[in-house]
Amino acid sequence: MSVSESPEFEAVKAENKVMKAPALEVIKSDWRSILKIIGLRMAETGGYYITTSFMLSYVALAHVSTTKHVLWGTLIGSALGLVSHLIYGALSDRVGRRPVFIFGALFTIVFGIPMFMLINTGAIIMVIVAVALSLLVSHDPIFAVEASWFSEQFPANVRSSGISLGYNGASVVAGLLPIIATAIYGVFGWIGPALMFSALGVISTCCALTMRETAPVAIARRRGTSDQTLMHSTR
Repeated sequence: MSVSESPEFEAVKAENKVMKAPALEVIKSDWRSILKIIGLRMAETGGYYITTSFMLSYVALAHVSTTKHVLWGTLIGSALGLVSHLIYGALSDRVGRRPVFIFGALFTIVFGIPMFMLINTGAIIMVIVAVALSLLVSHDPIFAVEASWFSEQFPANVRSSGISLGYNGASVVAGLLPIIATAIYGVFGWIGPALMFSALGVISTCCALTMRETAPVAIARRRGTSDQTLMHSTR
């Protein structure tokens, strides 16, 4: 109750530009950004559900480990995330939202098969490392920049609705992935869910490349380059 509105939204209220039906307005005017956000969240949310929820079923179905080892990895990865989120968020303020996001998405692509190979060893430490590493390097850099990057994609008067539609739309899709991964495992074995995990990274990477960079430092850097270019051209 003590958190104030953002300065941008306060300006919208002061100018009496608050939308009566912001959800409908953002769907009508910016539905592409909503779909992109759904795609952007696939590596983060979908990858998280596969790493945690599906993996609990997988280690039992494949008889490679026990669920408590997956839970230990989840707890350790989540505890480290208390620090990593701050680091990734601060880094995105320095280098931009997109580079940090793409780092996590690319790791999702390359880590799908290695993660399952580590877990398939059945060694306790390998299972814990695989799960914790997935959370720490795949999930966390993406999740750390979502709040700022996604909100900066929309005008202030429809921002909350735009984020909510994209964010929760992705949750609906990603929530089905553990079930789908289980079915794929039944047909193709562990390689199926591993490739599925990597495919989520491909989707998010492609979407990230289409999103505009919004970090103030990156915008300032771009403007500085443009100003220098303009000065040289006029000379």
